[in-house]
Amino acid sequence: MKLPNVKRQYRWAVRRRLRVVAYVEAHSLLGASQHFGLDRKTIREWRDRYRAEGIAGLVPRYPAQRPTRLAPATIALLEHARREFEYGAARTRVWLRRVHQIHLPMATIQHAFRRMGVPHLPRRRKRTPRPCQGRRELS
Repeated sequence: MKLPNVKRQYRWAVRRRLRVVAYVEAHSLLGASQHFGLDRKTIREWRDRYRAEGIAGLVPRYPAQRPTRLAPATIALLEHARREFEYGAARTRVWLRRVHQIHLPMATIQHAFRRMGVPHLPRRRKRTPRPCQGRRELS
């Protein structure tokens, strides 16, 4: 079956939903939920959207961006660390843990920085390590 105007990544999902909707039309909503192991509300939503919009109604609708679970106070601290102190994610993580007793994964901090749209840090030269001093011989 050819699915017009459906992105390639959603074709399998749309085909599956079409099978579910066809089963609902042939049998019942309750029968379809038991047969496919799906919630009746989900199947009803798919059926109603299919009736209203056709195949386009069965294309998955994912939110563009999930809502954050971070507290607004934590977000304010992250923004302060980036803008005022110019800390990166690793240093921000240490600062949050030591000063504010907030434990966050580094990936969460990086994600928050990207979401806030704070500017990238200026490039700085890496610190060059001092040459290792050998043991002094006692004579």
